[in-house]
Amino acid sequence: MSQHPDFEELHVLPPPPGVHIPTREELTCLCTEDVMGFSKHVAYPPHAPQLWIKYGCSVVQNEVPAQMMAYYGLQQLQSYVRIPKVYYTCRYMNVSYIVIEYIPGKTMGQLLKERPTQKQDICNLVAFGLQELLRIPVPPAARPAAINGGRIWHCLFDDHQAPMEYRNVSELETHLNEWIRITKQPTPAKNLASEPMVFCYGDVWPENFILDLDQRLVTIIDFAVSSILPSSFAKYALRSGGNKIDVRLDELVKVPTTDGVDNFDALCSAAACMVQGPSSFAICGRRILGRPTVRSLAQ
Repeated sequence: MSQHPDFEELHVLPPPPGVHIPTREELTCLCTEDVMGFSKHVAYPPHAPQLWIKYGCSVVQNEVPAQMMAYYGLQQLQSYVRIPKVYYTCRYMNVSYIVIEYIPGKTMGQLLKERPTQKQDICNLVAFGLQELLRIPVPPAARPAAINGGRIWHCLFDDHQAPMEYRNVSELETHLNEWIRITKQPTPAKNLASEPMVFCYGDVWPENFILDLDQRLVTIIDFAVSSILPSSFAKYALRSGGNKIDVRLDELVKVPTTDGVDNFDALCSAAACMVQGPSSFAICGRRILGRPTVRSLAQ
């Protein structure tokens, strides 16, 4: 039987013995909520979950390679932080499905509501998980990009994605500084290329951390908004995420730095007027860098 022209699939890691990975047909029957808007989730099988299925039109291609980089990177470091295994992913009729390992537990958001007196312990455990992600080895001479090599995913940008690709950090700095200049913001970026490049987890949201307070274990999920970036971007993501729960996560996590270089305030200046419509950050970049994307130069 020939494959449907609108169907793509990838088997990633083998599941444990006896665990059945749903087929495309089974996934379309299991995942019945409206696929527009935010991604949806379903535990499978419902009576004794072994798998967690994420699906929707908004599921991005960067998520699987980013999650696998985190999974293998923390394994290499022999970290206690858990990253769910990815077993299978497919895209069918513009809907993406990701089938991952099911990790039982309660999210940071749930525990903050149920155990407000343990807020500091909860935040410390999440901070440990985020600290470990910053230890993941980054390829030498990596350029600022999503884990899959595409446009940067980060909470600084409108819709969490940069409007173009960058061949190096200097191009990213040039784009940011032109935007800071024309929007009359106070602090330009300086020596951004001198900062350490890190695995930057950009979606610091309470529901993305599954905790076991008794065993002191943290599981991190949802890696769509992850990229290789200068370390100030990690600090910005930590501050942005901490503001959602009134906690200074950037003070609990030690972000790698270069002496005398800190562009956090510059990123705040760039974010102050960040939009990507007409007369926007995107238009500004195309004008000063002379192209819409890096790929266009290679054509």
